[in-house]
Amino acid sequence: MDDTDSPVTRGIPKTYVSPTNEWYSWRPSPRLDKNVHVLLTLDATQYPLGIRKLITEKDPDVRWVWTNTRFNMLYTNMGHGDKIFTSPVQNRLFENGILWLLGKTSRGELTRPVAVAQVTH
Repeated sequence: MDDTDSPVTRGIPKTYVSPTNEWYSWRPSPRLDKNVHVLLTLDATQYPLGIRKLITEKDPDVRWVWTNTRFNMLYTNMGHGDKIFTSPVQNRLFENGILWLLGKTSRGELTRPVAVAQVTH
């Protein structure tokens, strides 16, 4: 857990076991972008068999969740496979992220003004 104070990660343990997933690495590292704020990072010691020895960097570029500080944007590097929604902890993370994007708390209260586009035909 890189940021325990974010509304997205609030209530999520500092460490937890994620369901089996497909992970991506990023080059260059998202941390190099001043507008990216990393919230969660995969623990390199827990990489799946087969790639654990291929990733040798101290701070590998496998980021789970980050936000862009210029926009209301949330990126998650999880969601592949039939077991992804079997973790209550990870489901809470998804729920927190959706509520944060909507500008709401878990009780449905607005946390900031939300721009709504009106479409007319």
